[in-house]
Amino acid sequence: MKYLSIGMLLLAGCAPTLREEPLTGRIYTPTTEVEILDAWPEDRRVVEIAAITARADQDSVAAIVERAKAIGADAVVFGLPYRYGDVDILFAGGNIGGHLAGGINTVPIMRIHARLIKYLP
Repeated sequence: MKYLSIGMLLLAGCAPTLREEPLTGRIYTPTTEVEILDAWPEDRRVVEIAAITARADQDSVAAIVERAKAIGADAVVFGLPYRYGDVDILFAGGNIGGHLAGGINTVPIMRIHARLIKYLP
């Protein structure tokens, strides 16, 4: 049982971090499906429920969709990924052909914005 609880903590630590900003005080009934949009719907009236910022990866996208369902959104409007900053990764490669290999690799941190919306009648 001890190993299970440690594993659960490790899994919990890997969950995507979503920064959510509520845009309304109204509470909606959870939904079971949401539309994924890359632009605002032009033919429907909407109310914005929340704005979310997260790391730009598949885990975060799935977490945003699940959060949208939980707070009753009908759709998620995703913005384009943007460069948030950089992270330097130090790596040691070992001995290659008599030369010590290693160095620093700079990797961009990409973020996404999403707006959770509810369709109005």
